[in-house]
Amino acid sequence: FLREKAPSFSSLPADWLKTEDLLRSLTASATIIAEGDSPRESLGFLKPRKKFSVRKLHGQLFLNPRSYALYDAVANAIASLDTTTAAKLIVDLKPLFQAACAELDDKNCDFQAALIKSTQELLRTPRVKGDIRLLEKVISYAMTDARLERLSDAQKHLLRMGPQNTAKIQYKLRQLALALCASNASLPIPET
Repeated sequence: FLREKAPSFSSLPADWLKTEDLLRSLTASATIIAEGDSPRESLGFLKPRKKFSVRKLHGQLFLNPRSYALYDAVANAIASLDTTTAAKLIVDLKPLFQAACAELDDKNCDFQAALIKSTQELLRTPRVKGDIRLLEKVISYAMTDARLERLSDAQKHLLRMGPQNTAKIQYKLRQLALALCASNASLPIPET
């Protein structure tokens, strides 16, 4: 049912809609992001085909802005979201989302509340313009800006999508949360 309705509220790529347990994946992702954790495993179908890259400039490492393009498809799919139709579908499918919540072993899970909380978490992600300096760790990188390094894993994922994609995603998440009756005052304004 969700797969049939999806084209009416977004131009999601067809291969994303073929994902097994799509509703469960969306539910798990909302609850994971709401806690500030990475939704990597729940949203594996969104993983870019190419790897994140860095660039060296004057002996220092920086996040490579070319990596932002890896996330254009995700940002554009979210930007295409008709939030009114999507919110209505979320409300209509509440029993299914709640059943998926129950499978997460969280007795207090409420999908709509988790979606709004995850939106609040992602809206706290700053939109960083300019270079983001990195420090090489053993198998990954740390940001040298302590404020950025303190971001949650979920926020760091959004930050790595680049300022334009971050802005697109944050805008649509805000619109969806408002369509689900979140108050505007409860939704953070992203720093720029």
